[in-house]
Amino acid sequence: MAVLGTRSFIGTAANHTALILVFGMAAAVTSIPVISRIMHDVGLLGTRFARIVLSVAVIEDIVVYVVLAVAVGLVVSSGSKAFGLPAALNIHGVAESSLYHTIVAVSFLGVALTMGALSTGG
Repeated sequence: MAVLGTRSFIGTAANHTALILVFGMAAAVTSIPVISRIMHDVGLLGTRFARIVLSVAVIEDIVVYVVLAVAVGLVVSSGSKAFGLPAALNIHGVAESSLYHTIVAVSFLGVALTMGALSTGG
């Protein structure tokens, strides 16, 4: 039996923790559209059970994206330069960067929820 080493997957940062997080995350990814379609096909989509299952799937996906952010943070070198909008706004520190990304994510969520409510008439 051949053993598959991690050397070909480890990347330039050689961070085993990040590799483990990404592989664990890949195993945890859900497919909300597939779950929704199955619930629809069996006639359960409008039930409390379906709302609970889909809510848990969404929460789990959010946690998976947080784990992805941690994994990416582990492999970013401390001397790497900012680029894009953070560089244009002169955001270079870890605290400033964290605040910027939190504000952008919350703003995006707010816009998405507002636009979703407007498109459904709610």
